[in-house]
Amino acid sequence: MSAFTLMADIVIVNMLFVLSSLPIVTGGMAIRAANVVTGYMVEGRGSRYGLHYLREFRYGGGTFGGASTQWWGILVAIGLGVIYQQWVIFQAGVDGPLLNLTQGLTLSGILIIAGISVWFFALQAQLDLQATPEKQQKAPLGETLGRSVILTFQQLPRTLGALLCIGAAASLPLWTSVAVWIPAYFFAVPALTLFLVQLLVAAPLGRGLASD
Repeated sequence: MSAFTLMADIVIVNMLFVLSSLPIVTGGMAIRAANVVTGYMVEGRGSRYGLHYLREFRYGGGTFGGASTQWWGILVAIGLGVIYQQWVIFQAGVDGPLLNLTQGLTLSGILIIAGISVWFFALQAQLDLQATPEKQQKAPLGETLGRSVILTFQQLPRTLGALLCIGAAASLPLWTSVAVWIPAYFFAVPALTLFLVQLLVAAPLGRGLASD
């Protein structure tokens, strides 16, 4: 696959990914589908990845996304909890060492959960790909989550590499103008980031890389 063809596919998948993520409740389904399709790209398997994405988004993962949607719901709840925590801290006027300790623990927790999520969505997509259609709905949250926690620490360098990619993508608005980062996010950044993450997690998940 040429670099031009790959980038064109990433743009198409990215636009579909962004649009299908806009209803917050479908975020888990969208992330799972994007992991499946970018995994195909990494392997050099298949073509017409836009159609692959639509099929995975619509039918993959079981009823309404299965475990991916369940984990996404947990992530949204955690995110809302962190926002509320920050509001309480600043309303209470906490500062000094206590503020540093609280924020340090919060940041550590966020990074651990983000690392687990990297492996969760990649592994959930992998489990669904390996399952028959009848068994896709039965890929359980607990089993995938347990393996994700193990892989997060067992493959720590890869986890840190994936978090670095995600952090770089998330920081784009901090050092570019709105005229740059909005089109970048809409056309390329999320799917390109997932593609890089898939490159990092491919070997532990038993996925081969494209030879050309």
